[in-house]
Amino acid sequence: MASKVALTATRVAGFKCPPEKKQAFLWDAGQKSFALPATPGGKPFLRFQSRFHGAAIRMTIWQS
Repeated sequence: MASKVALTATRVAGFKCPPEKKQAFLWDAGQKSFALPATPGGKPFLRFQSRFHGAAIRMTIWQS
């Protein structure tokens, strides 16, 4: 599991996916369901991810 950190503006701006990985995540320590996923060729974005009645819910909240 990925580590949980405070998603500050500095961390968000500096977060990059390593080129050898398909996707990387930073999970927010303060808000349980918030993650910052990134792909090698794409820009990071803020995602809300949870479950509702057993189904996965994913919503993009912010995209750089």
